Amino acid sequence: MAATWSLVALSALSLAIFVYPYLIYPQVLRLLSKKPVNLKQVELSASILFCAYNEIASLPEKIENLRQLKGARRDLQILAYDDSSSDGTYELMAGASDVLTVYKANVEISVAMMRPPKAIQREMPIYVQPRRRKITKSNDAGTPSSHIRM
Repeated sequence: MAATWSLVALSALSLAIFVYPYLIYPQVLRLLSKKPVNLKQVELSASILFCAYNEIASLPEKIENLRQLKGARRDLQILAYDDSSSDGTYELMAGASDVLTVYKANVEISVAMMRPPKAIQREMPIYVQPRRRKITKSNDAGTPSSHIRM
């Protein structure tokens, strides 16, 4: 007899636990006092940070895209790291000084991106990681011929 009551109590408890989030909790929320929600719009300023290594082929398209972003949001700050590129990537990015500010990374790019530069002047930094292409072969220096693509 005691075992039967224990099973009934356990079943009732299981049913209550199952029903609580669907039937009981919404009623509890309705009974609580309603506080107005402040829906004022917040304007945040942002900084976009990205790195590039031997990206001369894809940078013109990227810079044009950044120009469009900058045209839509004049307060957008764009910072770029050059990881000692040998193909003119730094020079191309430096020539787009109306859109972005370029830094030569004197450490490995992954380390540089982890340390926010003191130049960030906005509230919300956005780190953009380049897409990696499949590396198929190496050049004479042992460096992958397809390193990083944005």
